[in-house]
Amino acid sequence: MKRLTKWLGFGLVIVVATLVALSFFNPLKLIPESESDDGATSVERETAEVAVRDLEEEFEAAGNLVFVESFGVTGSTAGTVSELSSPNTLLAPGDVLYVRDDQPVVFLVGSVPAWRALSNGDEGSDVLQLEQNLVDLGYGDESEITVDETFTSATVTIVQRWQEDLGVAETGSIGRDDVVFGPENARLGSVSGTVGGSAAGPSLMTIATDERQLEFELSADQRIRLNVGDEITARLPDRSRVTATVVDFSPLGDGVWQAQASIEGDAELPVGDVVPITVAWTDVVAAQAKTVPASAVLRLDSGDYVVEVVNGEDVEAVTVTPGQRFGTFVEIVGDVEVGDQVIAP
Repeated sequence: MKRLTKWLGFGLVIVVATLVALSFFNPLKLIPESESDDGATSVERETAEVAVRDLEEEFEAAGNLVFVESFGVTGSTAGTVSELSSPNTLLAPGDVLYVRDDQPVVFLVGSVPAWRALSNGDEGSDVLQLEQNLVDLGYGDESEITVDETFTSATVTIVQRWQEDLGVAETGSIGRDDVVFGPENARLGSVSGTVGGSAAGPSLMTIATDERQLEFELSADQRIRLNVGDEITARLPDRSRVTATVVDFSPLGDGVWQAQASIEGDAELPVGDVVPITVAWTDVVAAQAKTVPASAVLRLDSGDYVVEVVNGEDVEAVTVTPGQRFGTFVEIVGDVEVGDQVIAP
């Protein structure tokens, strides 16, 4: 009998200790509570409104501000550079780019690069370019020369007139490095040659159109989020921004693409052949979508998704189909109305 009393006493101590512990740790107290006017306690729920919004994803890529159709001017004729034109200047046909020994190297308009010496009897599109430039500069007219692809005695005559104005020997022929053909609206970019340096060798200077554009690389995932005609912004080194429109894409291999974008407006742009930039754009993946905070969507054991719609004191689990999700919001499709309040812990 004493042993039974002893065990009963021990059990009573355990029960009392358990009740004391539960009074300090009540799981229900993890949920905020409030007391109504009649003294009843109700659980406070965090809710959010079902709302219509655009779901957007932000992208960034590194790139450069460049001049269109830029190319380097190289020399193959031995000599010393005695004069150089200033960088970042607009070019017109007949302008002198640099002087090699006593021979001016002249800029002319044309799409075919100067690749050979030209003299009487030569034929080709480079001859046509030369004749057209000299006629446009006033050294001949259609009554004395036919502008075509053949270097004739008439071509020799107008070349000699031009050479007389340049102050060089009137040979009637053109050396390989005496002219540089380039685009209309051309601009002299950077100048890497030096007065007193060699006129033969790597690029002495760059030439491009005076039009500038953005070039930047995209991963395969970024490429599908951007299309021709889309608007982007570019952050310049001084942290100013310009707006541009995507005009083309070029594959670079291994899933990498290069995008080109034309700059809008008359923005003041920094000087330089290649200026590093950061481009950014927004892709609207779901326009005017019915959305809720992602935390409001619950997945059941069955695999279905629901949101808990609050109606006064009642809560109804409504089945929904989740769509696109970006940031803290998710698109939903289901029997839920805009303006409904849903539990969003």
